[in-house]
Amino acid sequence: MEALDDQTFAACMAVLEPFEDAPFLAIAVSGGADSLALTLLANRWARQRGGHIVGLTVDHGLRSSSADEARQTGRWLHAHHIEHHVLTWTGNKPRSGLQHRAREARYAFLTDWCRQHHCLHLMTAHHRVDQAETVAIRKERQSGDTGLAAMAVIRELQGLRLLRPLLGIDRSALEASLQAAKQNWINDPTNANPAFTRNRLRQTDLDIDALLHEAERYGKRRSSADRRLATTLVHNVRIDPAGFARLQRQGFLALPEGDAIDLLVRLLITVGGRPYPPRKRALLRLVNTMRQTHLTGDTQPSSGTLAGCRILRYRREWLICRERLNERPVDLIHGQPLRWESHFRITLKARHDGLTVKPLGDCGRWAENTLILKEKTRTLPGPVKARLPSIYRGDRLLAVPALGLFSDELPPAAINLRFCPDLPLANAGFMPHINSSLCERSVVLERR
Repeated sequence: MEALDDQTFAACMAVLEPFEDAPFLAIAVSGGADSLALTLLANRWARQRGGHIVGLTVDHGLRSSSADEARQTGRWLHAHHIEHHVLTWTGNKPRSGLQHRAREARYAFLTDWCRQHHCLHLMTAHHRVDQAETVAIRKERQSGDTGLAAMAVIRELQGLRLLRPLLGIDRSALEASLQAAKQNWINDPTNANPAFTRNRLRQTDLDIDALLHEAERYGKRRSSADRRLATTLVHNVRIDPAGFARLQRQGFLALPEGDAIDLLVRLLITVGGRPYPPRKRALLRLVNTMRQTHLTGDTQPSSGTLAGCRILRYRREWLICRERLNERPVDLIHGQPLRWESHFRITLKARHDGLTVKPLGDCGRWAENTLILKEKTRTLPGPVKARLPSIYRGDRLLAVPALGLFSDELPPAAINLRFCPDLPLANAGFMPHINSSLCERSVVLERR
């Protein structure tokens, strides 16, 4: 297998345009062959365009050697004059679902760093075999059409883009690139642990070409579905600044089942904050429940919960809001913007000491009778109000900004609160790679 050259890598990057005049890219680099090769290729690409990159290594602290490996990765990158940062996951680790939680923590560290440093592009080294394995895993879990489309080359997040330029590239080409550069890499021993689903699949005889063909087929379906979904969202959904979504009931009832599922997936991901959709079986149950339920009043019980969200009947709409929030107070400090529960950004614009943020809970009626209405607001259902971020000093409630309620101690000008979920409601159009073989020295990339 020949090494991946700069010209072929530039063709991979062309699919991801546009970039700014002097591109600033963050690369998730573990020190393994895939991410290290991407880092060196991206470094040359960016420098040729007057830009620069930074390598970000997340040390989960799950292996005794992880800190040493992160330092070694930094030494390699510094030898290439590449800026490098280690982001360390400290504190107690979960006892169950460790791989899933570690992946969530990894992306949280990476995206937070990018947002804090105004970096618009985060790149990962997922390649051709990773894509095929993703299809195999999702088939095993009976994912729907959306899941079987596998990974997109572009995924839009809050304030940045997640880019995967190597989805059409063989891993062997990446290793050949490092060998040509006389660059060593780290082999992670956990990649051989059969306790993890992806590692177990790697030990089977997967038909990579067939799986990639399946991903391409479902990707085309997903591209078409994305266009329909964008139109449906415009006509039937409103995202409320208080952190929930309003879905027109009649418009939803008129949708074909597949389109109804796609719409719910986007709503649940945007409001619930989880990066991946629930399983198709659970989505079908929810759609059927919502279609069989008729409006009988303004204060009906919840029709269902799924993916961290609660789905409520309210007048002529469905409301989708967070199911539960962390009740523990979080400090609000002047000059340090707070990203609360991953979907609100709160900034204290004037110096006030001892302030914390936590959900309003069942204090809604008390707040309306005690605090002063200083900004125009509107009536919200109880379950929505209970999840609103509220400002406290000790046990004393000072403000509920989303309701326009403030005490004299904390004027509206002192607080800036915005609903900004990690994932937007309407994503970029799905853009899968067309499969290709570097053995034939051709990479066919198609703009979707």
